[in-house]
Amino acid sequence: MKNCLLLLFLFSVFCSFKNQPKPVIWAGHYKYEEEPVKGSGDVADVMIWDITVSPKGNSGTVEINGQQTFFKLLADVVVKENTITFIYNKTLDGVDFGAFKKGNVLLSFKKVNGKTVTQWATLTPRLSDKFPKECSCFVKK
Repeated sequence: MKNCLLLLFLFSVFCSFKNQPKPVIWAGHYKYEEEPVKGSGDVADVMIWDITVSPKGNSGTVEINGQQTFFKLLADVVVKENTITFIYNKTLDGVDFGAFKKGNVLLSFKKVNGKTVTQWATLTPRLSDKFPKECSCFVKK
């Protein structure tokens, strides 16, 4: 009987350690400022991206603000190993001109040698038609 109780106790301790939540390494605020381009007149066009991942790591917001552009999107996030994928849920603010459908992959981050690498998808940089498919552009603040 004592052996059964001891085994039951050890099993419950093992299960409690195994089910501890993993730290949410992606939680936080990320920022990217596109390279300014010459706009009309002497004014440079700028575009600032802000991405926030909730402390629980299950949702985030993607905000883009710049030359005649502003929208804020709610994204569901999927975390797999060293990658986080932002999936469009709905528009929270601004005008997105119906560019997104629920379930669209907006973009992804992956960790490569300690750096955050962005993989563009439905969302891409706004100021240039020529941009790399991947870049180390977002910085965690």
